[in-house]
Amino acid sequence: MKRRGIFIAISLLAVGFAAVSTTLIINGGARIIADQDNFDIYFSEAVLDNVSSPQLISEDKKTITYTTKDLKVAGETSVLDYVVTNNSTQYDAEVEISCTPSSTEYLTITNEMDVDIIKASTSEAGTLTVRLNKNSTEEIETEFTCTIVANAVERDTVGEAEEEEDFYALLTQNAVLDNIASEYVTSSRGIDFSLSSSDTNGKGLYIIADTVSDPYPIYYYRGDVSNNNVIFGNFCWKIIRTTDTGGIKMIYNGTPSSDGACYNTGDASEIQKSAFNEDNYNSASAVGYMYGTDSNSYYNNDVESDIKIVIDDWFSKNLNNYVSYLENTVYCNDRTLEPGYGDGVWFIGYGPKYRLSTNKTPSLACENPTDSFTIDSSNGNGKLEYPVGLITADEVAYAGGGEWMGNSTYYLYSDSYYWTLSPYNGLPSTVFAVAQTGDLTGHWTNNAYGVRPVISLKKGVQLTSGDGSYTTPYRIG
Repeated sequence: MKRRGIFIAISLLAVGFAAVSTTLIINGGARIIADQDNFDIYFSEAVLDNVSSPQLISEDKKTITYTTKDLKVAGETSVLDYVVTNNSTQYDAEVEISCTPSSTEYLTITNEMDVDIIKASTSEAGTLTVRLNKNSTEEIETEFTCTIVANAVERDTVGEAEEEEDFYALLTQNAVLDNIASEYVTSSRGIDFSLSSSDTNGKGLYIIADTVSDPYPIYYYRGDVSNNNVIFGNFCWKIIRTTDTGGIKMIYNGTPSSDGACYNTGDASEIQKSAFNEDNYNSASAVGYMYGTDSNSYYNNDVESDIKIVIDDWFSKNLNNYVSYLENTVYCNDRTLEPGYGDGVWFIGYGPKYRLSTNKTPSLACENPTDSFTIDSSNGNGKLEYPVGLITADEVAYAGGGEWMGNSTYYLYSDSYYWTLSPYNGLPSTVFAVAQTGDLTGHWTNNAYGVRPVISLKKGVQLTSGDGSYTTPYRIG
């Protein structure tokens, strides 16, 4: 930035008697320099060949280093999609892009962004494409370097960049109580949880009426909604509900498309397939997210379930750098017993089945501390290494699902089977899953179904852009 000197002369005229006057003069100078600390441009997302790859970004977020997939056939490409964020509030960033070399005998390398200027406090996407020009008879390794030079551009209005919004405050502006008639609820008693969601039984954002006087009432999405989409940590998520501490619980929904949209269903909305617990499915211990090894200690939480191992491994590789955004909330693996059904060892019915199959009354309470999986013991069992879990069957019911009630219109429908965290029956042990038809049903724990992790954003996390739609999801961080 150029330095400028501005010299100011301020005159003060003091008049006493007509024949006597005094003039006082102040000469001053002002230095204007660039606010270098306020100019911060960095890579915030990297997706290589449609696979989210945040590990390619260096620790200081200034460099992406990667190797393309093997290119064998002329015309084949390897594509790196990335996002550049301008974190400055004072300066826009003018970008210049170049690659060395831009082409060789075998390769053409193009690096493009749709804009020349990244506005203050915004992000823009770019695409680097490596194309094979012709087939080779031998293995060839080629190195190339692409640079993005960002030059600060003065803004006409300093310090008036787009403001971030408190995400919780934004979400809770247009909710209605769930125990009264409203635009998409025709019953005067409110939502009927013995029925699935519909245009007459819930579509939108609702408040659990019993929590309305709490410090943080529980808000939840229900039915055929399309405004609860989020991009966080380079992945797509769908907002399920808020928590009693003002957090925002979200379920995994795949990776963004190259244009930043989140339309995923089926396998694309899951991190992989897994059994809940495979080898011990014929034991009551198999419904546990963690469990004991004999009939007297099934609830001891000594051994990790198969699905927990999968989720923790994925989190450690993909979201460990984002832990500061996440809260220590409860993930409830409710192993309370259905009244009159077993002793916890032999034939068993569990609390979630009783609530959802018999009473049709979902609940977000987690009665036993042993079943309340948390990071530390201040609000649960403290058995989690990472702040991540699974959706509960009760949360699915609030969202619009129900036992043996097919529903292909609510936002949790994915045309695929995927696990919840809620036990159903035993023996053999069964856990609630969301079925391919969208309904809740109990399934043996040795089935390989979809895994969709759930996380919870802290109260106070800021929204940087987006409107929650499929094409323009909310962006966090």
